[in-house]
Amino acid sequence: MKKLFVILLLSLLPSLLFAGECFEDFSWKPNTDAITGYNIWYGTASGVYMTIIDVGKPDVQADGRVNGRVRDLDCGEAYYFVCTAYDTTSESAPSNEVYIKSVGGLDRPATPKDFRIEK
Repeated sequence: MKKLFVILLLSLLPSLLFAGECFEDFSWKPNTDAITGYNIWYGTASGVYMTIIDVGKPDVQADGRVNGRVRDLDCGEAYYFVCTAYDTTSESAPSNEVYIKSVGGLDRPATPKDFRIEK
């Protein structure tokens, strides 16, 4: 029984260590209408978006696009995303859907460089 518990724990360890640590970055062409901001909607099934992230109204970057980040994704999980624009009274229809298996960035500090033992 103890051996089974250890095997089960070891098989779950990667998901326990990395759950909620992935993020994905998005960019899109800004809306030309007078808007208040953008929402990124996502879920784990196509066309079913259970979570919404309000990314506000990001600044237009040098490449003419705006960027948004979705954090706390489960690494290795498949997600479907759409973006909407909103103003003070309504929200646009959703953008095209994008799909990704989240193995993107890990939301953690950068790896230390030039690590060594000094003698």
